[in-house]
Amino acid sequence: MSVLWQLLKRAWLALLLKPRLRTPAATQGPNLTDVDVLSRFLTSSGHFARGKKRVKGAAFLPAADKLTSTFHTTGLDAEAKWRLGDAHLAGRHFYGSGDVTVGDVRAVGLDVDPNYEPERHVGIWGWPNERQEQMSLAQQLAATATLSLRPQ
Repeated sequence: MSVLWQLLKRAWLALLLKPRLRTPAATQGPNLTDVDVLSRFLTSSGHFARGKKRVKGAAFLPAADKLTSTFHTTGLDAEAKWRLGDAHLAGRHFYGSGDVTVGDVRAVGLDVDPNYEPERHVGIWGWPNERQEQMSLAQQLAATATLSLRPQ
């Protein structure tokens, strides 16, 4: 009976905590304006079309916690942006970035959490539950994105 109780307790806690995953953490970074630039580092070659110079919607899909991880890159030159990616992607290779503004994010009905943990980190949140709806918003966001490829 105790195993069943433990399973029920875990399921109840998961349901209780689930709504919290959809809201931002306590903001610790600066207040961002609609013109501030957010960069989504592209770790998959399937997240962009080099020939068409565009970012694909899959690049902006949220993780399981319903956050899309980006970095605030307003004011950084290209070299500083790549160093930021190197510092925070735990040694993973990345091809470049898909750059959008905070205004672009808000225009599709999502919002940002400039938590700055790690440095300059900004989460995109407010994603719907349905994967199809998430893809629709991600594609709208990608349509506004600028592709910046990292020099080889």
